[in-house]
Amino acid sequence: MIYLFCSIPLKAAGARLHATLRGHLEHESIHLVPSIDDLRQQLSHPQTDRTPGVVVFITASLVELRLLQEQKELLTTIPLVLLIKEQSDENIALAHSLFPRFLCCLDDDYLMVTKVIENILINKAA
Repeated sequence: MIYLFCSIPLKAAGARLHATLRGHLEHESIHLVPSIDDLRQQLSHPQTDRTPGVVVFITASLVELRLLQEQKELLTTIPLVLLIKEQSDENIALAHSLFPRFLCCLDDDYLMVTKVIENILINKAA
């Protein structure tokens, strides 16, 4: 299962990534997470049929990265893929402190992101 969170200002980017994931990983369930609080709750109390294989987080701001940082302990066993909008040194440093399996920018190729997610899921299943 893929958990996908997308910042409200970036819903179009989230929709594009969601469509790319659906087109290439049709066998995987994709759960759209509406808020960071919902992500925290679902990671804290996962349902057996909704255990995430990977969390994909599309963020628009440093504030959202800091909120995700507060959930860092919940992400220690779940691969994290981060797509960030702002490429400032502070954003990149904070994003790296979350130890993502993959970090990229919003203007990167979504097919490449999908391939990375696919490889994470394959390796996790092995």
